[in-house]
Amino acid sequence: MNPLDVIKYSFSAISEKKLRSSLTILMVAIGIALITSLNGLSGGFNGFLSNQFNTLAPNVLTVTPVNPLAGIGGGDGPPIGGDEPPKVTLTRFVVDSIRPIEGVQEVIPTFRGGVQIVSGGKVQSTQMLGMDTTKLPVIIPTLELEAGELISPSDPTGVGLGFNVAHPQGEDAPFASVGSLITAEYQRFDDLKQEFVTDRKSFIVRGIMAETGNPQYDNAIVVSLSISDSFLKKSSKFDSILVVTTDADLNVSVEEQIRSIYGEDIGVVSPALLLETINNVLSGFNAFFSAIGGVSILVGGVGIVTTLYTAVMERTREIGTLKAIGAKSRTILFMFLTESFIIGVIGSATGLLVGGVLASFLLPILAGLGGGGGNVPQITPVFIPETIGTVFLVGVLVSTIAGLYPAWRAARLLPIVALRKE
Repeated sequence: MNPLDVIKYSFSAISEKKLRSSLTILMVAIGIALITSLNGLSGGFNGFLSNQFNTLAPNVLTVTPVNPLAGIGGGDGPPIGGDEPPKVTLTRFVVDSIRPIEGVQEVIPTFRGGVQIVSGGKVQSTQMLGMDTTKLPVIIPTLELEAGELISPSDPTGVGLGFNVAHPQGEDAPFASVGSLITAEYQRFDDLKQEFVTDRKSFIVRGIMAETGNPQYDNAIVVSLSISDSFLKKSSKFDSILVVTTDADLNVSVEEQIRSIYGEDIGVVSPALLLETINNVLSGFNAFFSAIGGVSILVGGVGIVTTLYTAVMERTREIGTLKAIGAKSRTILFMFLTESFIIGVIGSATGLLVGGVLASFLLPILAGLGGGGGNVPQITPVFIPETIGTVFLVGVLVSTIAGLYPAWRAARLLPIVALRKE
């Protein structure tokens, strides 16, 4: 038999056992699809994060009461969500202690809190960001206004809207425009009344920011520092302090000087460090789920061994007949290896196609199950050709190797013994 005849014979052997072959191919395809979709999402998410952090100036450090990276990617300090209260309270004293540090250009304290805003009968939940808004261009160098102007630090009723707040997803009409009146509602627990109360305050929209690409600002409303302090009942305790250095190369030096004052009891994070930490965490998750995909491929390999071994048992007389008419042992070996190779190729190719489609729909599906609604980040899967090629080759290689033992058993059958098989 020439190689082409062997391939045709192998295809016909696979097609004769459609259900068994389909299930074996499915096992291989599931593993390949899982690895492909996760790699695509991982690459897309890395690109998404890079774009988000690129909207911020690289020379901005974020100082928080506790290390936001604690417990993530090997960060020091107490874990996030722990019961231990912050050892450092961010007050004016902390701001004044950072301002004289060599290399510091600006020190921008901020307040932040979740609020509900109402305008013209429309309601949405968002974040209120309190700060000196005239410093926003320092933090976001690419900042542009879609309409209006930045509110002044002394404006008691002005508010600026992030792009997504002004233009909610899925809505044709804007939520509000410049000059519109909006009401902010803040729910808090009243210690005296021992119940939850809702505070309300009306604002006039002074400006609307163009889309920055960073959800932290696109999904927020911005008010003056003093108004947010009073409305959110912060008691002059800042949620974070943005430290702008004269050059990104001085970030490490400035961080060291801040830590020389407060030690590890305070969080100091740069965009580059945060991106690196998140990428490390994502790599861990990706490795974990890729391992699951690898196990699925190995299970598919076991399925191939079972399928082909059963085929050898069922086709013993057929193998004896082939040997009796002159087929050599290496031809029989090649025939069964070709079957496992074909299963690997079909399973891997199917897995790549399914994985590519799955990567495009997996994130919205998971967000829908988790109640994400319309706030799903627009992440486009990124598939690296070298990685896709490697995944495909691994699937084919595992499948082919899985066929070695059944093929060897088939090749070792003696014609006279095989022909006697009932």
